[in-house]
Amino acid sequence: LHLPRMLSFWNADAARAERGQSPYEAVRSLWFDSLTYEPGALRSLIDLVGPARVVIGSDAPFFAEQPGYVLDRLHEQDPLSPEDLATIRTASAVEFLGLPHPPGGAA
Repeated sequence: LHLPRMLSFWNADAARAERGQSPYEAVRSLWFDSLTYEPGALRSLIDLVGPARVVIGSDAPFFAEQPGYVLDRLHEQDPLSPEDLATIRTASAVEFLGLPHPPGGAA
């Protein structure tokens, strides 16, 4: 990941820092899919941007793996909270798509 290097460059110029967000702030405003093919990479992504910026990704119909399989494997190795799982599986996609949240916070 190049963010520490980008942050160093960003911090080297006070005028640059005054004009915009740091690289870390900027990356946390993006959306990412969970299809990293590696549970450890997905864990790092979730730790960096938070579960609310991660959605289930799929290469279907090109590959046969079930959508969300990397998230399932990560959860088997390093359990996520029920809230984080629900966020990644449902709520973040609802937010990304601009859909109304179901009553009772189910998404």
